[in-house]
Amino acid sequence: MKNFKKVSIIVVILWVAIIFYFVGYLIGHKNIVFETNYKPKITNLELKKPESVDFGVFWKAWNAISDKYVGTLSPQKMVNGAIKGMVEALGDPYSSFLDQTENGQLQQDLAGKFEGIGAELSKKDGKIIVIAPLADSPAEKAGIKAQDQILAIDGKDTSNYSLDEAVS
Repeated sequence: MKNFKKVSIIVVILWVAIIFYFVGYLIGHKNIVFETNYKPKITNLELKKPESVDFGVFWKAWNAISDKYVGTLSPQKMVNGAIKGMVEALGDPYSSFLDQTENGQLQQDLAGKFEGIGAELSKKDGKIIVIAPLADSPAEKAGIKAQDQILAIDGKDTSNYSLDEAVS
């Protein structure tokens, strides 16, 4: 009888330990949270920090937006927007940042299928310009030449278009 009691206690302790283990696992790996003002974690994969740049202003803006913005936020869209702004600040028409969706579109475009007017475009000084029309393309047949500016597409002003928006 004594042995049965000891074995029963050990079995109960083992079951409680197993239950606690799985609850801890679920909380740790499935992002179960018990607080009402949960903010998603941001993965910080710092590769190389510049020594002379203070990111304090960036993080102040990030926190102010996160705390006070009343709409729905997408942290990944915010990061992508910040990177796009950083690349645009270079002032280099040949440098651009493509998010995952835009990169996928570019890869598809480079796969050999071409659609549209048939012209290679670039962005310079905030304007969409033609680098060169492709041979025997609708652009060439319409008389579009290198350095022409694309001011409107389907009647819509292109001054706020990204290069990807203009070609899609």
